[in-house]
Amino acid sequence: MSIPTPTPRAKRVNEIFDFSAGRGLEIGPLHQPLVPRDAAEVSYLDLYDRDRLYESYAEHSQVNHDTIPEIDYPMWDGTRMRTLEEAAKEGAPFDWALASHVVEHVPDLVGWLAQVEAVVALAPWLNHKTSVQPVAGRRVLIVHGTEDRWTSPAKSLDYARRAEGVAASVDYVSLKAAGHFMVRRLALWNVLANGYVLDAFGEATGADVSGARDALRGALGSAPPAAGTRMPVVL
Repeated sequence: MSIPTPTPRAKRVNEIFDFSAGRGLEIGPLHQPLVPRDAAEVSYLDLYDRDRLYESYAEHSQVNHDTIPEIDYPMWDGTRMRTLEEAAKEGAPFDWALASHVVEHVPDLVGWLAQVEAVVALAPWLNHKTSVQPVAGRRVLIVHGTEDRWTSPAKSLDYARRAEGVAASVDYVSLKAAGHFMVRRLALWNVLANGYVLDAFGEATGADVSGARDALRGALGSAPPAAGTRMPVVL
């Protein structure tokens, strides 16, 4: 295989965290790994091994087959689709894990979320029937723009309040004048999402993520919740 040219997204991800520190797992690299093997001690997990991925995307013009890496941990074992934990247990534990474009491909989304330490939901599609049990014991951050007309900020806030006491912690941030596509106030969306995920990662692993943590706390500390409530934080 050839080494893919780093995309702007890959460059940005590698600016946020030093992946050369420790052993890592990248989930769902397909043909564009965010962390290349020549830059870190990384293993790859995907739905299938390299040969089957190649076959599955043989007629997909946007996938460069030459840059699909060898997959260390395929989820498909020949008879069934294993969980992430089952597929990667031979190499576990890892010092860090990175998931890239995976949610829309997960066969059991609720089961996958049950293995996640923290959840960041940006302008999510939620309603009064959405169960809070999948986030039990996890940290949760929901960020929603006040001008979103595609998904409901009010229903997101209702979900956050229902999740209190079920999740390990819940934070809800309301971004004034922001719509659904996160173009307006882009830098703040990024600070909140990146900072929250890395803060949870640092808490779970002891990794030094002080820069991201300070940026997150600086953003959240700049505007306390509305009087008499803990949520929402309005920025």
